[in-house]
Amino acid sequence: MAANHRPDELERARARLEGALSRLAQGVASQREAISMASEIVEEKDEMSRRVTRLETENLKLHEQIASMALAPQGGGDELAEELRLVAEEKAAIEKNYALLKRQYAQLQDQYDAAGSEIEDNSDLMVENRTLRSALNRLTEERDEMKASLDAAIAELEGLMAEV
Repeated sequence: MAANHRPDELERARARLEGALSRLAQGVASQREAISMASEIVEEKDEMSRRVTRLETENLKLHEQIASMALAPQGGGDELAEELRLVAEEKAAIEKNYALLKRQYAQLQDQYDAAGSEIEDNSDLMVENRTLRSALNRLTEERDEMKASLDAAIAELEGLMAEV
């Protein structure tokens, strides 16, 4: 009866060990994915920042052009009016792009913040992983002890069988 009880204990210990390893692997994979996503969001955010800076610089240049044209002598009215119209159209297009980039930047910022929360959640998983590893080590030790006991019992039974 004791011999039947030990394999059941080993089987339960093995099942707990496999479950702990599975949860550990899932936690590690989830954390790697979150870190990868956060890196991508940071890269996108940096690219958007560079694009916004370039648009702001271009917008400033257009304002300077408009100011210089407005201060220029009124010699060729039609030609100047056409240039002002073109500059105004270009300015409107740039402002539209600027607004779009601002929205995209805000969205990326929100995604980045969300990814940061997920990384913090993953730190909880790391604590759980450490706990599971500790439990795994303890279960492995128990298994080894049970195996040693079983080996000793088998050796003793074999010795008794040899005597008979």
